Amino acid sequence: MLPALISVILLGAVLLAAPAQAQDRRAVSEPSLPAQVCATLSPSPASTEGRWPEETQRLQSAINHCSSGGAVHLVADGMGGVSSADRSP
Repeated sequence: MLPALISVILLGAVLLAAPAQAQDRRAVSEPSLPAQVCATLSPSPASTEGRWPEETQRLQSAINHCSSGGAVHLVADGMGGVSSADRSP
């Protein structure tokens, strides 16, 4: 009788403790868009002609001129370079 009682108590303790260990208590926030857009880039003629090093340099330059927390917005439509209206001073 005593071993059965101990088994029931141990089983109850395990069943009560298991859900407490399975909970994730981290505070996770949803990703958000950057507050500042430093530049908006659309494909240039270099990209359509396969001159990727020029396009890479243009993109890297826009990233380098972006302040901390900002972003470069890439758009698929249109042709041209950097939109100066979207570039921060």
